[in-house]
Amino acid sequence: MASNNTRASDLQTSPVLGPRDLGAANMVDALDSTGHHTIDLDVKLDQDSWVWHNTTYQDLLKALRERLQDPNAPGPKAEFYTSKTVIRIDPANGVLFFTDGSQARGHVVIGADGVHSICRSFVLHGNAQRFRIERGVFRAVIPREKLLSEPALSRFVQNLGQAFCYNLGDRTLLIWPASEHESICINFLYEDLKGFMSLCKDWREPSSKMKLLRLAHGFPEECIALLDSIESGVLQDLPIWDMDPLNNYHFQRLVLVGDAAHPMPPYCGQRVAMALEDAVALGVLLERNVLPAEIEDRFKLYSGTRSSHSAAVQQFVRGLSEADIWGGASGFDGMSFHDLDTFLELTD
Repeated sequence: MASNNTRASDLQTSPVLGPRDLGAANMVDALDSTGHHTIDLDVKLDQDSWVWHNTTYQDLLKALRERLQDPNAPGPKAEFYTSKTVIRIDPANGVLFFTDGSQARGHVVIGADGVHSICRSFVLHGNAQRFRIERGVFRAVIPREKLLSEPALSRFVQNLGQAFCYNLGDRTLLIWPASEHESICINFLYEDLKGFMSLCKDWREPSSKMKLLRLAHGFPEECIALLDSIESGVLQDLPIWDMDPLNNYHFQRLVLVGDAAHPMPPYCGQRVAMALEDAVALGVLLERNVLPAEIEDRFKLYSGTRSSHSAAVQQFVRGLSEADIWGGASGFDGMSFHDLDTFLELTD
């Protein structure tokens, strides 16, 4: 496929309720710029398949907070802290120290603080240095009702559970439903050859819709109309951060999960998946009857099994930024770690 052709993919994912049983969730289609089907699959789910839920991080955090505050929830009442920043950790005693001088104490400390992790630096040999990759992403979440009211944009929300992917050269536009179909998420990934040299850019910097529209030049008219409909106040232009792999995810009572342990690019479909795997593994190992004296041995088992698997996945997906997922690899570099020796040691 020539680089100046736009490829569009229409992914029918499973919504929350009835449309799955009506066949709306059974097809995966991909079309090239001429309208020719390059992928046409029937992926009908059986009766025992789980229903998929589309959501955002904000939805998950809100649900988690409500669960923590539910007086009828099983187990002891959880203490919930907000608007506090951790500056130091005592892994031996399970203590968090906050910037306001207060502390929190527990049997274990689970570090799920992402690529900006404080916890990672307290893990033995835990290199916390982060670096930017040569890609950036514009992100926005807009109400579904807004698109329904616009004839030129309603095609993106006509069918529940429907997602879209447009590829043009080194740029990708992703559109998918969230918040149980109340919102639409938009991600525009682009090559960022200059910005990745700056280590100071973060989510607080203002975003330019003019820059977004300039980068989106060449995409179909409906895509440009969609991007132009985004209000500047909800548009974010974000860097993509990465860190080299660890061969150990724990130290004493501290254990790492998610991006704090193994950052994954947000465009490869593994970021949340790997974090969920971490959570399931910890949930199995930290069963109700585990004794405090057994915690570190359980963490060693977790670290030994998860670190090798996560490093292999992390190594592979890094190269996918150079891959043409629909048409085959183009300049794919599967060995793109900053520290190749570290990865080879993990996989020997």
